[in-house]
Amino acid sequence: MGLHGGLLDHQRFGDLGVGQASREYLEHVPLPRCQPLQPPRGRRVGLRLPERRLFEGARSLGIGRGTGVDLPGENAGIFRPVEKWSSLSAASISMGQELSVNPLQLARIAADPKLAAIVVAFALGVLALVNEVAGWSQSHPAFWGIALGTAGAALAVCWLGGRTLRAPVARPAEPEKGPMFGALMELLARPYIWPVLVFILIFKLGDASMGFMVKPFWVDAGFTATEIGLVSVNIGLGLSIAGGIAGGWYTDRVGIFKGLWVLGLFQALSNLGYAIAASVIPYGAGSSPEALHRVVLYSASAAESFTGGLGTAAFLAFLMAIVDKRHSATEYALLSSVFALSRSLAGWASGFGAEAMGYGPYFLLTFFLAFPAYLLLPWARRMLALSEAPASRDAP
Repeated sequence: MGLHGGLLDHQRFGDLGVGQASREYLEHVPLPRCQPLQPPRGRRVGLRLPERRLFEGARSLGIGRGTGVDLPGENAGIFRPVEKWSSLSAASISMGQELSVNPLQLARIAADPKLAAIVVAFALGVLALVNEVAGWSQSHPAFWGIALGTAGAALAVCWLGGRTLRAPVARPAEPEKGPMFGALMELLARPYIWPVLVFILIFKLGDASMGFMVKPFWVDAGFTATEIGLVSVNIGLGLSIAGGIAGGWYTDRVGIFKGLWVLGLFQALSNLGYAIAASVIPYGAGSSPEALHRVVLYSASAAESFTGGLGTAAFLAFLMAIVDKRHSATEYALLSSVFALSRSLAGWASGFGAEAMGYGPYFLLTFFLAFPAYLLLPWARRMLALSEAPASRDAP
């Protein structure tokens, strides 16, 4: 059997099928010298390699498998199981036929650190040869430092890319057993969560913005440390606890959503008490409060402490209602940290605001800062309904 002068049988093979005849041809018949050697050698290597080993080697490179990257609609490409191979499949696959890969699979193969090291070493060798002619390293002393640093960065990128593309995305089977970061990612994946996070951030913004400037106002108005400690701190703490108890009772009676907006409104109105106090009480160096001034400020302090407890009760009830009961402690801590962020930002900005505007206008401004959160109440209501739905299904 040969290529010249028709078909010649110079060796007895018996009855052969088309596939078997092609295999014997590739194994035993020498090709003309004018033919390139690389394709026949590739075919011969593929034919001599066991089919199962060739299949497993290709699979180890990621051919015929998904990359594990979380992208919708990713196709694993074409790579048939070895049981469905024909007698010519080994030779065809060795030449890159009978298979297909997607760009991510190709990038994963190319990101192999060993292959990247070979390419970088080859590039540095070529650069060294060119440098001997061009003399770049002589005119630029930092030439090789930059070249080697770039090569190291390229290897690091390939190594990190290879780890990212080769490792499948790990997803816990049960989110409640995952780490804190897993609970955070699950929380962020819920419907309406982003408007709700903004709501949590700014619900008590007005209260927090005023609270940091209450003590400085007492001092500037001439009140003694004893009065501040007794009225603003001790009595204020007792009134806050009483407000929390009253707010919890009211929220339990009317529901969390109504408790949020009603008690939040009382919380905002109490800021007007301090705005009025700042407008009638003189403050500054040498100020000495009169009896009327004490009545006004004591009343404003009592109202602010009690209504602050009212709003806090409804707000904490809302946080506890929307967390997933499977890992409620983690989610409650995360949501509370969002609320704490607003207090930190308000504390930083309140001093600048009071100094620039004066106490009276600034306290009035804090009243209006309470209302942007009301624009997000519809999303808070939807989140509450979403959180209450599983509880209603589980109820007997």
